[in-house]
Amino acid sequence: MALHALVQLRIWSSLRESPLLFGATLSLLSTALAGTAGGLLLLALGQDGIGRSAAAGLLSMSEPWLFVYSVIIIPAFETLTGQLVFIEILRWLRAPAMLSIVSSAAVFGVGHYVNGGIGHGTTSFLSGLVFSYAYLSFRNQSVGRSFLCAWSSHALHNFLLLYVVAKLLGLSWAAGDA
Repeated sequence: MALHALVQLRIWSSLRESPLLFGATLSLLSTALAGTAGGLLLLALGQDGIGRSAAAGLLSMSEPWLFVYSVIIIPAFETLTGQLVFIEILRWLRAPAMLSIVSSAAVFGVGHYVNGGIGHGTTSFLSGLVFSYAYLSFRNQSVGRSFLCAWSSHALHNFLLLYVVAKLLGLSWAAGDA
């Protein structure tokens, strides 16, 4: 039993050394949270009740541009504005970490709510909690490593939703469908 715990601790420590790997690991959590919340909202409110995805307009893009835009560019821009700038201002104001995480996620969720409705806003708030945590996880090292961790979490989250979860659910708008 002790050996198993030691191996788990060693793996966790290894992940914590790399902002990209830690962010990628956290993307699994953000995808699970968003998927679960989205599914529950869909059951409770129906498609009309949750609204359309803020990302629905992206699906008219060609496959290469959809990937570049939704997995690289958008996560970089949203990490810059939603985590780096927002959290750094709160840090300058000496806000507690938990307030920074929740506030950043709330702004992230509201931005997606405005463009996509309650479903996208709620799932984005939950994933924003994870992205903000990712950012702060490496903040004691550097802003660059913080950015990489939050960005990689967000980028892989978007990839998983567009290219894996949507396919598994058989959604007709899934990336890569003809």
